[in-house]
Amino acid sequence: MMIDMKSLQSFFSKHHSYAVVKQKLSFLFLLCTLILSPTIGAVEKVHATSFYHSLPSSWRTASTQAQTSVPIIDYFVVYDPSGKAVATQRGGMAKYAQEVVESINAVLRNSHVEGRFRLAGYMEIAEKAQSINQGLGLVSAHAEVRRQRDAAKADLVVLLSEPVNDGASGLATQEAKSIDAGFSSVRASMAAVNYTAAHEAAHNIGCQHSRQQVDAGKHEYAVGASRPEYRTVMAGPHDHVGGQVPIFSGPKSVWKGVVLGSATEDNVRMLRERMPIVAQFSEGNTQISFAPAEWRPDHRAQTLEVKMTTTATYLVTSDAAWLTTDLKSGYNSKTFRLSVADNPQKESRVGHLRFELIGDDESTFVNYTVVQQGTELSSDQPEPKPDPKPVDPVKPDPKPVDPVKPDPKPVNPVKPDPKPVDPVKPEPKPVDPVKPDPKPVEPAKPDPKPVEPTKPDPKPVDPIKPNPKPVEPVNPPKVEEKWRISPNDIHVSAKDTIVVLTIDAPAEFSLQTSAMWFSSTLWQGQGKTKIQLIVEPNEEDKPRNAVLDCHFYLPQSDRKVVEHVKILQDAPIKSGVAGVSTATSFNYSCGWEGDILHVAAPEGAKVEVISLEGRELQQTVIKQTSCSFRIPRGQSSLLIRITAKGRAVVQKVSPAN
Repeated sequence: MMIDMKSLQSFFSKHHSYAVVKQKLSFLFLLCTLILSPTIGAVEKVHATSFYHSLPSSWRTASTQAQTSVPIIDYFVVYDPSGKAVATQRGGMAKYAQEVVESINAVLRNSHVEGRFRLAGYMEIAEKAQSINQGLGLVSAHAEVRRQRDAAKADLVVLLSEPVNDGASGLATQEAKSIDAGFSSVRASMAAVNYTAAHEAAHNIGCQHSRQQVDAGKHEYAVGASRPEYRTVMAGPHDHVGGQVPIFSGPKSVWKGVVLGSATEDNVRMLRERMPIVAQFSEGNTQISFAPAEWRPDHRAQTLEVKMTTTATYLVTSDAAWLTTDLKSGYNSKTFRLSVADNPQKESRVGHLRFELIGDDESTFVNYTVVQQGTELSSDQPEPKPDPKPVDPVKPDPKPVDPVKPDPKPVNPVKPDPKPVDPVKPEPKPVDPVKPDPKPVEPAKPDPKPVEPTKPDPKPVDPIKPNPKPVEPVNPPKVEEKWRISPNDIHVSAKDTIVVLTIDAPAEFSLQTSAMWFSSTLWQGQGKTKIQLIVEPNEEDKPRNAVLDCHFYLPQSDRKVVEHVKILQDAPIKSGVAGVSTATSFNYSCGWEGDILHVAAPEGAKVEVISLEGRELQQTVIKQTSCSFRIPRGQSSLLIRITAKGRAVVQKVSPAN
């Protein structure tokens, strides 16, 4: 950018006083300095790298779109004191933050993904992360971090820390649905060189591990790839698997001639699908459209597929019982099914699907309108009208009444009665016709026959039987009630260890704990999953307990349940004896014979049998080369402490070994 300052000074001297000229020139110099020096001096907490993102978002969007149409995810880096110390050794917080971003972009370029990460800003916090696991909770709940993230218009946030005695390298929210879930915690020393930041950022976007790992990925295609020669960024170490290379899995991901991916191992596809969504987190994009824009079905029951286009996260409800959908919640564009029941009314009726679009500050509501016609609007279709005409068969009832008219006709023969009056004798003969009187009663028998047509009346009632059948689908929620986490009672030694948990969930699940001495390789997921709990060594003088809460979501009944996993870690074994040094290995042999424990040790060695609680049960001094103890039944495990030649060693023994 070239500015002719002399020309500017000449211009101002013609139109303004010297004081005004000087003031405006100073302003221009300041403006040029800000434009040409994006890395001008650091401020204590929020640094100059955040300045660009504090500009109106429309400026940044317009500039970005003018240069490229690829999605750009703005990345905000947070340092705790230990992470800052690592960054200082790498050239400073600003330089190392940029190095981390470049490591992510290098993996994207190698994978031919049309998207980039951009440093939105960085800051440091006074709180120190005690572990990678605790660091994720710390940064995601930190009010100042959220405020600075919003000011910088960042989409994802990472905490760089270097906790002691924590074997984990990184942790992140899996497939973040909004800006409030876009957090990760990464070991500072491994963020760039080991591509750990790229690994955790990919988790935020939706990528999962390879299927060969203990905590294997379950997605139909968005998983890492492992081969004997190499493994991708999202694949962990495993038997017969090569070293990690900076590339995401995909059918076209090739490293030195080795194809690292397939149609069912395609994290590149997930990145291409969701990077545009994550890149909009900071914009709070809540636009939505439907095709067709509205629906006007006739009065009959029917179903329609509606295509919805959006980048928002949403909840769906219906304001009419006759209007239902198979879509209850979700994010991104989808095609959903919309169903209406029969409209028995003459008039049309209106219902709405209510979409609550989740934003950063408040929700936006959008209605999808359905206008269903009534039966009167379908008069041009005579076929449906016969439906109520099963009642017409009742009309034949009066027709059989017509046969009743013959009853007076037999009265006509009464007229001949006066003719036979002349001969008085024949009078009893007309009495014979009286017998027919009951015969006309016989025609009355048809009266019940017309009642038979009445039988069809219940027949239209038969269609009512199907009504309870739709109620049957209510039974399936019983299947949903099955959820499990095992083991739910864990007992580990004082040493650092790894415990494998198996979780079987009908839908999503999440894990929570207040303990800071163990971490998990996965904190939320869905379906059947195996995870690892990484337990730190216990350096306290007593055992410690913790509870891991597993929250299960049951979608059909729309409720949540919680299962608890109890974790007990033993206190460290005190193997020392006052004035006696402690050996780290046990070179003596122990053997069981029923309830008898045999211990082989040098002559003169002191042997002690100690309970796990630290209580001494028996002791002796070996007079030859071995000794024996009778162990009471019920003692599953014991400690054997042997003191010999100025050293003491301790071994945990049990009848099983």
